[in-house]
Amino acid sequence: MNIKQLLDQLSDFQAQVAFLDMQKQELLDEVKIPAEVLAAQDEANKARQKLDSEMWRRQKERDELRKAALAEVKDPEMPPEFVAALEAARAEREAIMAQYSQNNELDIDVTAAAKARLDAELQVKVADVYNQVATRKQEINIEFTEKASGANDNIAKLTAEIKEAVKECKESVKGSYLHAIYVKGRDGGWDTPKLEGYALAHPEILTAKKPDGEPSVTIRKI
Repeated sequence: MNIKQLLDQLSDFQAQVAFLDMQKQELLDEVKIPAEVLAAQDEANKARQKLDSEMWRRQKERDELRKAALAEVKDPEMPPEFVAALEAARAEREAIMAQYSQNNELDIDVTAAAKARLDAELQVKVADVYNQVATRKQEINIEFTEKASGANDNIAKLTAEIKEAVKECKESVKGSYLHAIYVKGRDGGWDTPKLEGYALAHPEILTAKKPDGEPSVTIRKI
């Protein structure tokens, strides 16, 4: 089989791998989170937002009631000897503040517990689906890695074979779709530029010349 035929065969294997990659991507694109799961997540998020909104509404109402209740507790206009009455009014205010503060804290705890239940319920609904999606994508990747394995091995072997053949014939070769370009190896050069002039009078110095580099081959699409 000549180099041109090898290049055409290499192009066929590359096309096989590209086609398998396209099939794999199409299958991966089809593996999506079901609409009902996304809807469940959206519904849970809206329920969480509603819980927060209702909690803040209740707290706002309680704040307004607290302010109104505090406004009704007037400092008595009494002589200094009735300081005890002032202390009683202050204690009543503190009791009102404590009551509403306690209610707010309790409301926060209740809302947090309700949101935690929502999160737990949602996790039960969607965890299995996400695991199934991840498993299916992994299966697709493994399947197509195995399918492409033989073609990739052939590509590697053919590429090496073509390069060796082109190095032997020392000229570039075109196939139908690929071009194996022969690149001559770089000259080894001298240890220093001055050695070239010195070698004219002392040819024995040529033993210091570095060996030429290996030629190389680049394969490109046409």
